[in-house]
Amino acid sequence: MPLVAEVSVPLRVNQIYSYLIPERFGSDMIGKRVIVNFSNKIITGLVVNVTKDIPDIKLKEISDVVDKEPIADIGFLKLCKWTADYYLCSLGEVFMAAFPPKTFPQEEVFVKLSDVYNEYELTKFKQSSKKREELINLLTDSDEYIALSTLKNKFGFTYSYKQYLEFRDAGFIDISYEMKEEHKPKMMVAVRPTKADGIDDKYIHRIGKEYFSRSAKQMEAFDSICNQYVETQEPILQQALINDYNISAAAITALEKKGLIEKVEIEVSRVTEELSELSSKVELGLKLADFQKQVLVDIREELETGKKNILIHGITGSGKTLIYMHLIRDVISSGKQVVMLLPEISLTPQLTDRFKLSFPGRVCTIHSKLNKNERYELWQQIANGEYDIVIGPRSTIFSPMKNIGLIIVDEEHDQSYKQDSPAPRYNARDLATVRGHILDCPVIFGSATPSLETYYNAKQGKYGYFQMTERADSHKLPAIELVDLLNARKSGGMHGSFSYGLIEQIKSTLEEGRKIMLFQNRRGHSSFVQCQSCAHIPLCDDCDIAMTYHSHSNVMICHYCGQREEYSEHCKGCGADDVIKIGLGTQQVEDEINEILGDKVTVVRYDSDTVTNKNKQRQILQKFTDGGIDILVGTQMIAKGLDFSTIGLVGILNADVDLFMSDIRAAEKTYQLINQVAGRAGRSKNSESKVILQTTVPDNYAIKSIKQMLNLDFLGEELQHREDLSYPPFSRLVVIEMISSDYAQLERQAMELYKTFPTDKRELDVLPPTDPVIKKVRKKYRKIIVIKNSKLLDLTGKVMRKYVWGCVEFYTKLGGHGDLRININVDASSVM
Repeated sequence: MPLVAEVSVPLRVNQIYSYLIPERFGSDMIGKRVIVNFSNKIITGLVVNVTKDIPDIKLKEISDVVDKEPIADIGFLKLCKWTADYYLCSLGEVFMAAFPPKTFPQEEVFVKLSDVYNEYELTKFKQSSKKREELINLLTDSDEYIALSTLKNKFGFTYSYKQYLEFRDAGFIDISYEMKEEHKPKMMVAVRPTKADGIDDKYIHRIGKEYFSRSAKQMEAFDSICNQYVETQEPILQQALINDYNISAAAITALEKKGLIEKVEIEVSRVTEELSELSSKVELGLKLADFQKQVLVDIREELETGKKNILIHGITGSGKTLIYMHLIRDVISSGKQVVMLLPEISLTPQLTDRFKLSFPGRVCTIHSKLNKNERYELWQQIANGEYDIVIGPRSTIFSPMKNIGLIIVDEEHDQSYKQDSPAPRYNARDLATVRGHILDCPVIFGSATPSLETYYNAKQGKYGYFQMTERADSHKLPAIELVDLLNARKSGGMHGSFSYGLIEQIKSTLEEGRKIMLFQNRRGHSSFVQCQSCAHIPLCDDCDIAMTYHSHSNVMICHYCGQREEYSEHCKGCGADDVIKIGLGTQQVEDEINEILGDKVTVVRYDSDTVTNKNKQRQILQKFTDGGIDILVGTQMIAKGLDFSTIGLVGILNADVDLFMSDIRAAEKTYQLINQVAGRAGRSKNSESKVILQTTVPDNYAIKSIKQMLNLDFLGEELQHREDLSYPPFSRLVVIEMISSDYAQLERQAMELYKTFPTDKRELDVLPPTDPVIKKVRKKYRKIIVIKNSKLLDLTGKVMRKYVWGCVEFYTKLGGHGDLRININVDASSVM
């Protein structure tokens, strides 16, 4: 009896497709990639199930099988299916997030003018429409195939694939196919002796006398090649001979001409794991403080009793990382593997180097600076079991390790664990819990400022909970001083953005020979510019947002779409020369501190404008370590993962910059971020450090709480606010985003969709459509429908998913039209 493969394709289609399995492929198909014909295009899909049930329709056959062994096991497929179900997206979209680029290559279609067309019929075809004439003229001028994507994007031809097939069947064009985005291994030239066996000193000496009596360089090259081959039984890269052995290309060519060596092409990895000098100690050899020992003992006991999820709530500098390392050593000693998640923003070389030094050769890191080829090859290496520990950002939760024994989520509160676009809009912190449950392995969460959701789970007894209230190595907590900016401005106690008290502390810290970090969570020079005569603010043409001024390039940039515009002091609204810069960014902080201190110090910015590639970050931090930088000015990139004992002062220029945004998590985010930044100070055992926190609202409960590094009062007060308003963690926040280029039509469509939701379900509180804070992005208008889903009445979210998914699908099929796009964001981090 023939078998049927249920195949998911990497597209935004919420459906699984059935294909017949030819007998030659056997039945072991689940988790393997297959080549299938999908809507007359050849694409790569993944088999998620095999069944004997044949649907009552004519099925196509699988064309080919890509993999000898499955690339996804049953547990991994369960994780992906859960993600698609909970976050209301297609399984194909989950696969696009879970697997690296180039995993699912699709076919690119190319066309050219037929070599055997009928002249008379072609003329009639051209005369039938102006667009057809333009297409044929373009193909006539080209001797080569042109991709359909090029015809569409560059030349504006919007014919469907089906129409091109009709043109081919009429004899006017030829069609060719090629798999695009297919991974191609990196090949390099290597050399080896032509003699495979019997290479020893006698052989090398004999060849030397016979061939190299007049060429010492060729003899040296031959000797190196032979010795390397004997030692490794592998060819040696020609580039390595030139770079590392100082052997010339001419000498290698001469040896080849004499028939003594041969050149071969070998596959080499594009992935390199660098180790800098940012960290020099093997931390597993360090002595644990008494409180660390006790926490480690208690966690091990908790794990032995079967508790799977544990929160370590430890102040910055309390040594959570060392606890992780001991737990990791336990796991890999038992033959299992570890996945460790870090926020992308804190994937600093310093932090990852600490793990590479303690577990040499067993650690790999995933980060956004990897290109597509590097990411694909690293994924293959992980799947092949070449590493015991994988460290990386949110996508690392989909790591293809086969024997995971522990998952760690460091800085579990960080918002970068939540993917807001594209689908799946998952939270890696929550998926860690799901994957841990599927694999029956423990999950450790760590933070100095835990999220309300995780803290609440610990408070309810769902998670084990351990506090660490001391700093490791008896390091002194920094003294935190609040500066009331309103009073300072009224009394004339400011120089630009700096209070006089902060300036004096900066000068005295530099005199002591210690370093300084200055924090402002806005890049650029000024948040916006405004005319003082007519109040005109330059806005992005494509987005409903003010342009940010960047002084070093003298341009204004939209931080949503990247549009750039030359800065002018002449107002475009009224023509007056009365434009001023408003708001504070890292460029302005850098400019002001240079103005205050002159050329006596070295000031460097550390934000996404200056950290432009995977080497720049390491270079800046290395220079800061070596003493080449006195003051580091940064955004939230300096908030986590940096551990420098030389820091004597942390200055926070405007602590409440995000406090009053239209965001239910504004207070929580401010508390977490400022606490983390303040935690960069006080890392020295022998000297005291200070944090100066400038704010306009020193009495705000989030700001006041920062003065205590481990503050349960803030968490308790914030939880009470959330419960009163039925916000997370007491409910799920679901945001349905509707996007269109026609605002009037969008308003009507949003209201129609809103009316399809039931009004008698207590589990759902559906709010009417509203404009978000950012109403337009990239020429598209936005409307949102916010849903609060009670966890008390709908524990798993089953009712919510039924109605949200059902209403959106119903509306899309019957009422949606035009360029409307609908995005569903379950557990949204904000409603902006």
